[in-house]
Amino acid sequence: MQFNYVINCQVLRIGSEGWRKGKLNIEVCILSLNPNLNQIYLEFHPEEFIEYDSLLDDICKIIAEN
Repeated sequence: MQFNYVINCQVLRIGSEGWRKGKLNIEVCILSLNPNLNQIYLEFHPEEFIEYDSLLDDICKIIAEN
């Protein structure tokens, strides 16, 4: 049996201030023949994108100019 849940949540960011909003995808897999193999998967999807290094912007500008 497999169950999927998606809930809104907030995660405290380690090494940074504040909470990060997003959605938590929870997948539960239950095996009736061998309960020792039951599994739970958690995946967090943040609402906002992580800011990337401005060096990438500089590289894109150089490539666009050539």
